[in-house]
Amino acid sequence: MSLQLSEYRLGTTYKKPGSFGVYIGEFSVPPTTAQQQILSAWDVLVIDPLQPRVMEVLCSGLYPTPPHCLARIDIHHVAGRTAQKPLVAAAEWVSAIVESSTPRLEKGCPVTGVLISNWSEDFSLPLMKEFVFFLSFLGLSVYLEVVAPTFLQESSLAEIEEVTGLVIRNATISENGEERDAFQMAEMRPTIKAFVSQACLRNFIVLVWETLEDDIQPINAVVKRCYSWSKFYSALPWIGTTSALVSAELSINQTEPFGAFDWLKELKVMEFHSKWRSNYDVGLVLRRLEAEILVN
Repeated sequence: MSLQLSEYRLGTTYKKPGSFGVYIGEFSVPPTTAQQQILSAWDVLVIDPLQPRVMEVLCSGLYPTPPHCLARIDIHHVAGRTAQKPLVAAAEWVSAIVESSTPRLEKGCPVTGVLISNWSEDFSLPLMKEFVFFLSFLGLSVYLEVVAPTFLQESSLAEIEEVTGLVIRNATISENGEERDAFQMAEMRPTIKAFVSQACLRNFIVLVWETLEDDIQPINAVVKRCYSWSKFYSALPWIGTTSALVSAELSINQTEPFGAFDWLKELKVMEFHSKWRSNYDVGLVLRRLEAEILVN
């Protein structure tokens, strides 16, 4: 199968991303304004290529596509839909996407990588490595999705050169909006050790995918901690509700909250402060007040 697909081999992109987003819903034709924004909002975008009209929009050439577009594959779901062996079913899933989209575009397939999820029940470690090598042969970047409580059980997978990075689900925030305490995050230490060591050796990318239950509004301190943790480990975060995964309008609305006095650091505020200080009349009043204080 690899030899048959060799003519569709993709060019790998190496530019390190600076932002990350998730949208695994469907598209309209033509896409809505929010759906078009989804395609240009982030450097890395996770999609579900099997959702209606997703590949049609991506392959149309009429809209911008993200530099890193990751097709998410749920191995257990794909393997459960056929009597074929899991590795064969997964390989055919990828092949169908690459073959169907590449001939329609001069620039090639808009999908630049694959996010592998939910593989532990169907893939042994050797089979998982074979699938990674297959994806890499096609020129696709490979990301591994890990979740609590075990996260990345086989840390050796992160050491494979063909693995581009990790996507960590609910790394710092639980689905109920509460932050993970030190005991809960202790389970992630082997995973942290694995990606930190790889980041020291090569361009290894870590993405943090925080999904919250609908109508959950975590406090600012919890959200700030997620961003702070991500910055500490050079990871890219995305925080959204379950509905935001399939709603472009909700997915696109991602902003980092300000701290109590962070607004003072905004450029326009600092410029206003400088003008205020340099104002002659204001300076004169301040000097008079200082003189009165000294006299009294």
